Amino acid sequence: MVTALLTVQFVLLKDALIDDAYIGLGYAQNFGFHFQWALVESIPSNTATSALNVIASGTVTALVRDPVLACGIVYVMSGSVLAVSLRQVFVTVNLPPRGGVLAAGLVLVNPLMMSTIGMESTLLVAVLGVSLLSIVRSRPVSFGVAAALLVLTRPDTILLLLPLALSFRALRAQWVRALAAFASICGAWYLISWILLGSVIPDTFFIKAVQRSWEGETFANGVFLFLQRTPTMTIMSIVPVVAGASALLFSLSYALYRRYLRPELRVFVSAAVGGLLVFAGYSVIGVPPYHWYFVPTVATLSIFLVAFVYTRTGILHAVGVAVLVTAIVVSGAVIFFRADKAVPPITTNWTSAQQYEVLGRELGALVGTELVELDGEAGTIAYYCRCRAVNVFSDQGFMNARIQEQQSQIPSLAKPILDVNWHFRDWSRGQQPTRYFLAASTEPGPPGAIRSWRVTSQWIGERYYSLYYA
Repeated sequence: MVTALLTVQFVLLKDALIDDAYIGLGYAQNFGFHFQWALVESIPSNTATSALNVIASGTVTALVRDPVLACGIVYVMSGSVLAVSLRQVFVTVNLPPRGGVLAAGLVLVNPLMMSTIGMESTLLVAVLGVSLLSIVRSRPVSFGVAAALLVLTRPDTILLLLPLALSFRALRAQWVRALAAFASICGAWYLISWILLGSVIPDTFFIKAVQRSWEGETFANGVFLFLQRTPTMTIMSIVPVVAGASALLFSLSYALYRRYLRPELRVFVSAAVGGLLVFAGYSVIGVPPYHWYFVPTVATLSIFLVAFVYTRTGILHAVGVAVLVTAIVVSGAVIFFRADKAVPPITTNWTSAQQYEVLGRELGALVGTELVELDGEAGTIAYYCRCRAVNVFSDQGFMNARIQEQQSQIPSLAKPILDVNWHFRDWSRGQQPTRYFLAASTEPGPPGAIRSWRVTSQWIGERYYSLYYA
């Protein structure tokens, strides 16, 4: 049943993937077809945030020969794993199994989660579910493996793992074996990335960290920006989070007062605290409010909320379950019956995937095999262009130039760490001369443009792309 619903969900939203999802699709395509770690074929880059998502989607792409279909398969499988693992977690801690399925449903139909289809978000929560199951079944080595896969899905989840590991009692007796499992998996990938890709962490970390904010809007206050631009979907997304955070505060306050925390809730409390640590980490760094950064917090607090409801009795339990079921049904119905299915429920993109697809295909026909530098959002355009499209996301030479230009913005304490991170980087690779330049602007291109495209979105209104000779 869950698999069927996830399949329907993907079919409804597969034409409304966000631009960053197409960066992942580009990597999966080149990994699956050519065994290359690249956004654009034969041009080295290291901007895929999620190594595990690229490897999983790329492997499936090699089998089915279609990156979008592969993306759907990984999405459906990940959502199914989340439902099965959470069901088993609830059973193991002596809560009703239907609670685990309900928790998975609350996470998966959240408009913010559905707005990240094609990215690593669903894979992340699936591996999180397996991590929780390893803890409640007291399997330290399995937890070490799952923790490694979680970090390879998104490096920021190391903050999520800290309270989980500290609260895992069985880990204390077998921490060496668990750490060995974790280090062998993570170490193998990061060693490959460090030596062959020129950086332990993806280059996107540097891009996003230096970017800092969107005209003053950062991750810490980004929710208010989303409330202004997409109020309905944002409210539907954050209600379970606010309710989960309130339930967590109540549980921790009660536990401090009574010096007792219900055993059924312990693993869920640790996960929720981890989700809040991820939120705090991004807030301190001050990155822009990319909506997929909220996923760990949204998922962990939503799961905790369901577990909290299932530890209540009587009328509180009945009302809580009824409200949760209603929230899932309403959220799913709103998404299903939306008038504009060409865009995700929540998006910060400059236009829809369909408009970018048209632009990309026409651009490819114009530039042929010549190099074209892309300005602005580039994932979808590069994917459909099937041309040699370059910028900081697709060409490490452009990334090298960006790093050297912005050395002054790197905090002094971070420089020694980054020097080690870039020890094997090929700094001799610079920006290649391009034949064309695709510029993004808020005004129509001047008469000298070879071709211009007007794109629109609910986020920023009108935007123009204009092609020039470089």
